[in-house]
Amino acid sequence: MSEFKVTKSQMHQNTRAQVTSTQAHKLTLDLKPKNQTIDLVPCPLTLFKIMLVLLCLVTYAPTLRADTIAYTQLSDGFWQIWVQQEGQPSRQLTHSAFDKRTPKWSPDASEIIYRSGNREVYIFSLETKKERKILDSHTWGTDPIFYRDNRHVLYVRFDSFLPDKSDLVISDLEGKERNVLNRKPGLAYSPSLSSDGGKIVYISGQGAQTHEMYVLDLMEKMETRLTNNLFLEMHPTFSPDGKKILYTSDQSGNFDIHIMEIETGKVWRLTQWEGADLSPAWSPDGSQIAFASDRNGVTQIWLMNADGGAQRVLSESNLPSQEPSFKPLPPTSSSLEGEKVGMGG
Repeated sequence: MSEFKVTKSQMHQNTRAQVTSTQAHKLTLDLKPKNQTIDLVPCPLTLFKIMLVLLCLVTYAPTLRADTIAYTQLSDGFWQIWVQQEGQPSRQLTHSAFDKRTPKWSPDASEIIYRSGNREVYIFSLETKKERKILDSHTWGTDPIFYRDNRHVLYVRFDSFLPDKSDLVISDLEGKERNVLNRKPGLAYSPSLSSDGGKIVYISGQGAQTHEMYVLDLMEKMETRLTNNLFLEMHPTFSPDGKKILYTSDQSGNFDIHIMEIETGKVWRLTQWEGADLSPAWSPDGSQIAFASDRNGVTQIWLMNADGGAQRVLSESNLPSQEPSFKPLPPTSSSLEGEKVGMGG
């Protein structure tokens, strides 16, 4: 009768375990990233006990759970990328002598894309813990996000010769293929992609004039204006079901978080505190919202329910923290199959 047991002291919070052998009288686990193996021995090796042990190991499996939030924090004089789960300590991912801003996850949650202080665009690998530069400063790129897959990016490209001109651009990771999505005067910035990859919400305007929210349908190549007012809207993002827009507006006299229902135009105000509530982000299931707020005197990452209830602080550091981004749910095996990115025109 095969036997085994598990000692919790052998496991670690950052450890991933994979069964590599169930032969003879032992169950062998391959541990990453420690590159160790553990032979689990002495107790009857039944199917039930194997399942019980593997269930126990889930507690110690990947550190970055589905409720992980990436954000920026001012660290040693520079903005760097951090991650945190509610109720857990924060962890710094990047360390450099220049700023890292606007982090966004890849669809499979294996990478984080962000811009540097001089408008270069980088990708950080959660597996290798290394970053690579994909767009140089001459592209004047900012607000990068992954476009549908891990092989293309959507970003804002500023015109170095025109102070009030920027475009939304789709590019491959080498920057060789580019598709300019909006060819019109003025600025276009702060893009967010719908979960199905078919629409982009962004802010557009000219100079000191009002800047409004627009939705661009990539299939129909049609643009819809969502707002028409004298207020300042910022940081729009689609709800997971694509029916609502989460954004910041100063229509109440200070910056608060709002939700707009796209079909009806109905608007809900979620925060009503003095100070600025900025950069809202939906959780993958749409039940939670993360945002940055300075209501406690320093800008911190906060969480609340999707209806504005249960507002509580996530990052209690005395250092300023901004720009939260929820880790996405893992895609199904077929969710990205057959998708092709339009790079023409």
